[in-house]
Amino acid sequence: GPKTVRRLQEIFGTPVDGVISDQYIMYRDDNPGLVAVEWVREPQYGSALVRALQEMVPADIDGVIGPDTIRRMQAYFGTPMDGCISGPSALIMAVQNWANTK
Repeated sequence: GPKTVRRLQEIFGTPVDGVISDQYIMYRDDNPGLVAVEWVREPQYGSALVRALQEMVPADIDGVIGPDTIRRMQAYFGTPMDGCISGPSALIMAVQNWANTK
């Protein structure tokens, strides 16, 4: 949720507003665990936070959290790799645990 997003934004030094901005709406239904997201039809710039995560995991850096980025995050954090963020999500829990150590 917004608290996790805000914490990640602080860690990565991106603008802090608690929202993953400018994400493809076509990914919304497959990712019910992503709740602090601005879903749009045509993203213009994607999210600075997602770009930072993509650099870390690593994935193609486009600022959009699609299935490939999610799979790479799942591999990086050692959770099941299905390219989706469920609710509840092992990936989100792993990211939260990681963020709590920073």
